[in-house]
Amino acid sequence: MSAQPDAQFTRATEAESSERIKGLRLKWATAVELKRRRDLDQRMEAAQRLVHTLDRDDPKWRAAMDEVRDVYNEARQAVTGG
Repeated sequence: MSAQPDAQFTRATEAESSERIKGLRLKWATAVELKRRRDLDQRMEAAQRLVHTLDRDDPKWRAAMDEVRDVYNEARQAVTGG
């Protein structure tokens, strides 16, 4: 998980882009929030397991993808306060 943020931070620094750094910090804080909150972490793991095992034609696959999005958004809202 640290390789991607390190590369993004390097690119942002080279481009002198504070927006990229802010985006990276938000992604990182969201990932930390997901792991910090056991309820969100368990929901995310269960949904991702379904996404990776179900056929894309299965309606449960779409529901699992929606759950991944919902859990991620809940964690992001907790980080941003809104």
